[in-house]
Amino acid sequence: MISTIRALPESKLINLVKYYQNLSISQKSHIIYIAIKNTLPSEIEMRTTWNDLLNRVYIKLNDISFENIIYDFLKQNINDLDVLIDIQIYDIESLLICLKQYQYLSDKYSMALYSLFINYLLHKQGYCPMLFYSFGTWKTIKNEQDIRLLIELSLTYLYRFIEVVTPKDIGKDYQLLSEGATSIVYLCFGGRTICKIPKNFIAADLLIKQEYENYLYLSNTCLKKYIASNYVYDSEKNRLYHENIIGVTGEAMLFNHILFSAEQIKSLEYFYLLYSSRLDKELILDIHPGNFIWDELKECWCLVDIGTIPKIGSDYYDFENFKSYFKYVWEDREELMRVVPIRSVDLCLSSVSVKLSDENVSEKGFL
Repeated sequence: MISTIRALPESKLINLVKYYQNLSISQKSHIIYIAIKNTLPSEIEMRTTWNDLLNRVYIKLNDISFENIIYDFLKQNINDLDVLIDIQIYDIESLLICLKQYQYLSDKYSMALYSLFINYLLHKQGYCPMLFYSFGTWKTIKNEQDIRLLIELSLTYLYRFIEVVTPKDIGKDYQLLSEGATSIVYLCFGGRTICKIPKNFIAADLLIKQEYENYLYLSNTCLKKYIASNYVYDSEKNRLYHENIIGVTGEAMLFNHILFSAEQIKSLEYFYLLYSSRLDKELILDIHPGNFIWDELKECWCLVDIGTIPKIGSDYYDFENFKSYFKYVWEDREELMRVVPIRSVDLCLSSVSVKLSDENVSEKGFL
């Protein structure tokens, strides 16, 4: 069975959300700032004051006074605020009750103010704020499954700000290859092996091991041909090893305007057919061209990152046929990255400028 954040037992899931209470003021301020920054008010006239709020919070990052700035903003915009925040959250059920109970705030004021109120409430009670707005849409919570999906998305992105200590002495034969969103990637054992070391809490606690579990599952399916071999999970050091695939990524070929051969198109089409027909739909992989390497020896594409991605936003890869997938996800990638540089979640810790329109925001964007 595929392991995902959204399917965790409730006790484990709520404890992950509550891990927020152990963080430093700096980490908390960064996380709630990003949660607010990714909330774009629908009302054009509200965006100036919203950006002013963001800039005032930004100035106070690493300082506990950022709480007062958010509270004062809510106090100015929501009637009877102190009465409303007198509610306790204990578990998924009480969180669902809270979200439903205060849903009227989105109609009375706005979704932006509603999400800010909920996130302030979560923050004050030691729970991680949530990303109510992402991929160009608001997330409406109706049931427990909706909450689980929202938690999965929020923790996957926001807990990247919780850095973990990586060993200084990796090993004599370890050569730094790249650094991704969740892991640092090394080349080792004479260039034959890839080693992934988690760089933040969410990767160290869940994602590294989940990728290994995905390998165990995929290696017994028709997709085995399209993933690296010899995965090994070192539980003591929390490292993941697998075969090094030598070749060029699909993204590099696209950005360098290298034409795909008929063989490469056929290989990718067959992969997409098998992946679209997979029995376990809970297995959602990040199948963009940057994660594929053309393996000259096997003469097929190899997906070198088989970590599970959040369900929210994964419809980016849902198409009726391969032709549409290849056109939108592969051929149009460079242009989409230019037009919509951030499709999912803006994790940049910087001040903001006023955005007065929704120009250049596409329905799907890119990953």
